[in-house]
Amino acid sequence: MRIRTSLKAIILLACTTTMSPSWAFFDLFSSNSIAAGSRYAFIPSKTEARIVVIDTQSDKLAAELELNDIANQLVISDSLDMLVATHSDSSILSLLNLETQQSLPSLDIGMIADTGLLHPHDQIMAFGNTQGQVSVWDMQAPKKMFQVDGLSNAVNLTFSVDGARLFVVEPEHRRISVIELNARAIIAEIGIPKRARNDINQSELIEVKLEISSISRSADGHTGFLSITSENTVVVLDLRKLEVKQTIAVDAEPVRPFSTADNRYVLIPHRAAESIYVLDALSLNIRGNIKTGLPARELNTGWLDTVAFVMSANSEQIAVVDLEKLALERTITLSGNPDSGMVTSDSKRLYTALIDTNRVARIDVRSREVLEISSNTNGLSNIEIAVSNNICH
Repeated sequence: MRIRTSLKAIILLACTTTMSPSWAFFDLFSSNSIAAGSRYAFIPSKTEARIVVIDTQSDKLAAELELNDIANQLVISDSLDMLVATHSDSSILSLLNLETQQSLPSLDIGMIADTGLLHPHDQIMAFGNTQGQVSVWDMQAPKKMFQVDGLSNAVNLTFSVDGARLFVVEPEHRRISVIELNARAIIAEIGIPKRARNDINQSELIEVKLEISSISRSADGHTGFLSITSENTVVVLDLRKLEVKQTIAVDAEPVRPFSTADNRYVLIPHRAAESIYVLDALSLNIRGNIKTGLPARELNTGWLDTVAFVMSANSEQIAVVDLEKLALERTITLSGNPDSGMVTSDSKRLYTALIDTNRVARIDVRSREVLEISSNTNGLSNIEIAVSNNICH
């Protein structure tokens, strides 16, 4: 889960593959200008060695940091006052002490980190890659706890709600490997069911690449959901018994499910069908099928889960869905295609980078008012807020 206590201080980590990172602090940055984890959004560039910092209270550019190398992903530990940066095609992680605002020695984890995931208790981090390796680290020391090799792919990672287990979705082997942290090994495998042949239309018999999402947890952590995008189904998992509960036929090309924090709905956004299925979180009955008119990239909720925002996968638009009326309210048009989004901890504001631009869009969740914030850095993506309302993923 992503809801955590406030950071004592936030500063950006220089993403670098060297042991002595070089920072370029602009005049607009001062030692006291970033003071709370819930206040600042960090957006690295995928084309430039820079990271942009946005003040979510004033909606102003707080800082731009010039780095030695292009950032891949940022992972923030609030309890350790630490920010960790991964780098593409590198086994090096860069570390920063957020309280003292001093860089720590770089960490070589011995494998490329294509993805990083923070433990629910905020001290352990898991790193995975497309080569099928998972490395789990206690970042307080820091020291490696263990590594698991031999998976077909290890980028779709989800911790259990208590952090005791790590679920790795492996599309190639059509399974979920369950790693138990105490055992430091795989303790179970859950097979992902195939569609019955008589459920497949003749036009679907053409071989397509299997696409399966990461697991999303229910608010209580007992149930998991994943989309088999290429087969138009959602698999429901019992995360305590480590078994499949049922498979639900949905609309065309479902992307990763989203479970609301109030445990009321499970939202299934669709790419090809341009719609959202609304499932009752307890009965799993379909409560509504809302046509959005946009192919979904992902979905975010806000304002106490009364509204959902569907980010378009191929246009400059976001669909706004009223979750009280279960109806499309409006469509917002931006000046660029929205990337993934992050919602502030009070659930009042949604932020997203505009792909292949130097801008970040802010949407006021209540008024739906849009503000675009410009920076000097292009190629912004992978926005991160240390203390946010994006939970249960």
